[in-house]
Amino acid sequence: MARTDKQVSIIATIRTALDLVAVVAIGAWGLLRWPLPLPGIAVAVGAVLAAVVVWALFLSPRPVLHTDRYVRALLGLVFSTVGAAAALNAGASWFVVAPLLLLAFAVSYMELTAVVRRR
Repeated sequence: MARTDKQVSIIATIRTALDLVAVVAIGAWGLLRWPLPLPGIAVAVGAVLAAVVVWALFLSPRPVLHTDRYVRALLGLVFSTVGAAAALNAGASWFVVAPLLLLAFAVSYMELTAVVRRR
């Protein structure tokens, strides 16, 4: 079953929002788990920059490096898992993190199975 362009754009929008939540969680982990001011700020900025570079290279709606859809899905799962681990380590509750992680996994699956016919 081919998905329409509107469905694919909705999946991409949800995926981008979940990736933004993961980047915020990684930044919060850097600020909350390391002593401030110097190591904490440096780790937070470095981790956020690394996450944004990985997102821009592979996971953005218009990625710089185009990969196979399976590699993209795997990187999306790893990105979401790292964001969830950072949120849990920063002190977030399982009741908040688990539904977001399950939603990210479902969106990754939907993105993987989406068949888009470019015209």
